[in-house]
Amino acid sequence: MLLPSRAELRPALATLLDAARSQLAELNVDLLVAPAPPSAELATTTASARELARSAHAVGVIWLRPGKDGVTLYFYEPSGPHLLMRQLALSPSEAAAAEEIAVVLRSAVSAVLDGVEIAMTEVALPELEPRSGTTPRTPPASGERPGAARAGRARPTLSGSVGYVGTALGQDTPWQSGGKLALTFAPGGGRFSAGAAYSLFPALTLRQSELTTRFRRHPIELVAGVRFAPGTLELEPQIALVAEAVRRTTERVEPPLAPRPPSQRWLWMTGVRLRGELALGSGLRLFSTPGADFLLNRVDPVVSGADGERTVISWFSVRPSLEVGLALGAW
Repeated sequence: MLLPSRAELRPALATLLDAARSQLAELNVDLLVAPAPPSAELATTTASARELARSAHAVGVIWLRPGKDGVTLYFYEPSGPHLLMRQLALSPSEAAAAEEIAVVLRSAVSAVLDGVEIAMTEVALPELEPRSGTTPRTPPASGERPGAARAGRARPTLSGSVGYVGTALGQDTPWQSGGKLALTFAPGGGRFSAGAAYSLFPALTLRQSELTTRFRRHPIELVAGVRFAPGTLELEPQIALVAEAVRRTTERVEPPLAPRPPSQRWLWMTGVRLRGELALGSGLRLFSTPGADFLLNRVDPVVSGADGERTVISWFSVRPSLEVGLALGAW
């Protein structure tokens, strides 16, 4: 990031850097700050950006040009190379203005890492004279996506989360609440993620007139997702594969029903989720995930009696679910 003098800059430098670093931490991207050249000429600043990108192996270089009603944000993307700009009318609040700039910066960096188009206006690169003894940068091959050459430099991210999870299991059963622990890995710090989770529920006790049955559930799941609208607020559609061990114990049985020994069965499900995340700063994010799981091997537990078998619980073929919690980036 190239910055003008402190006297010219709004919002305040410390506020802007805190907001930018908080946003980029979610992508595991470091922020390097350097002074802008004394000349305000676009060609001079672009040349400085090119040199900084080369020496620091940067994903991109950003600088701000203050104006009467806001700022013009420039983003130099070296793998093209490309020069892009966006004009921002900033909020009166210092904190809000800093966050507005930081969100645009994160969006641009995320696009470079993912190899997709940056949502900014491209401007013609000024004529840049190559330094003595160097070879001018070769443009990308035809058909190569902007940023694809540098996407591999992003560090992978690992985050952990803890939260509440609730679900409905079957007819005449209460909504069951528990806790959930999860680890999520994003290769290259980009849009795609994969993870694993374990949910811990209290025992479910069903009391009927002649029967009391206790169920203990241990769901384990693998999840994959794609993130959209990276920034302060993210949406991530997910698919899941769930394996659930269900242990059944008969605690009380009266004639004419016959007791059964304890048993365990595995239930298999596929699931769809829509996860929404809100960045709280310092790598901490608040999330909410509604979803549904589709039972693949439905076998309702039964008990035997003189008049045949009786169903203990009738599982839902589609289970609604809800998760709410906090996620924290580990690295």
